[in-house]
Amino acid sequence: MELANYYNQLQSKDILLSYKGAFTNELLDCLLNLTESKLNVLGGKKSMRKKVYTIVVEVLQNIHHHFDPIYFKSELENLEAVTFLIGKENEEYSILAGNYVENSKIDFLKAVIDELNSLSEDELKKRYRHALDTGTFTDKGGAGLGMLFIARKSIGKIEYIVKDADYNHSFFSLKIKVGA
Repeated sequence: MELANYYNQLQSKDILLSYKGAFTNELLDCLLNLTESKLNVLGGKKSMRKKVYTIVVEVLQNIHHHFDPIYFKSELENLEAVTFLIGKENEEYSILAGNYVENSKIDFLKAVIDELNSLSEDELKKRYRHALDTGTFTDKGGAGLGMLFIARKSIGKIEYIVKDADYNHSFFSLKIKVGA
């Protein structure tokens, strides 16, 4: 399902936080603070609030690491470079996020998500432990733990959609469901 369609469906649900626009370090901090505040106001189980918040941290860090600000300042000033939304229906949260990514990175991102989606809960846990134990780091400074964590803590599969933007970039969006 396209991010825009899902966003429209959520309009009738509880949207905790929604943002479309440019992305900065200050915005990252602001979105994290707002997320934490909204979750605390809602109450509920502390373990659920922590799970949702930690997934939001990982999602926003992924956007931060893959966002190409030079490209957007020079060529796409009027486009909404980042989309981020947290919705809640009953006891289930939906986290949606999207940003423009260089086309050269798309196949890798899709392959990582497809592989994680193919693993069982036990296999995800083993892979996460292995990544922690070996401490192998990617060129972005992580050990691939963020997506592993998201896959482990989400309900069902991580969904993604890729929409062509131009010859060099596509809009890559994720949908993650979190619940008990």
